[in-house]
Amino acid sequence: MKKLDDLIQIKYPVKRKFYLEWLRHSFANRLPRVTKMSEYFDWLNSIHADMNDDGSTQFDLAQKYYSTVGESRDYSLAIHHFRQAADQGHAKSQRQLAGMYARGEGVAQDYSQALRYYKMSADNNLKEAQCDLGLMYADGEGVDQNYAEAYRYFKLAA
Repeated sequence: MKKLDDLIQIKYPVKRKFYLEWLRHSFANRLPRVTKMSEYFDWLNSIHADMNDDGSTQFDLAQKYYSTVGESRDYSLAIHHFRQAADQGHAKSQRQLAGMYARGEGVAQDYSQALRYYKMSADNNLKEAQCDLGLMYADGEGVDQNYAEAYRYFKLAA
């Protein structure tokens, strides 16, 4: 296991020293002793659990659980963090959660939930979600096929 000093690569030694001291002071005994990626994510989770921001921290953590390969991938934790961020109004989290419901990743496939989260994200002006809604209405995927609604969402996304 490498020491923290070896893991942090900062170009200038003076800045490196101050950065390391800041880390030690800020996180005291909370610095990770990581042997698996899942332990690193648990550490990140403990650091970010108390943060009340715009949802981007929860989104970043959820992305790590969602996109990691192998034993550390955990859809249930990804959904948990995406949902927390979505409830805070984070548009990308709302879209990601909608996609997971639409595809049935980590949850039972549920087009009504997918539609709900896509609409929340589209209402927050995320162009990708507006396009996704247009596709749902154009293809009739989980909703009644409605070309007028599809056109409306495609126009919003343009």
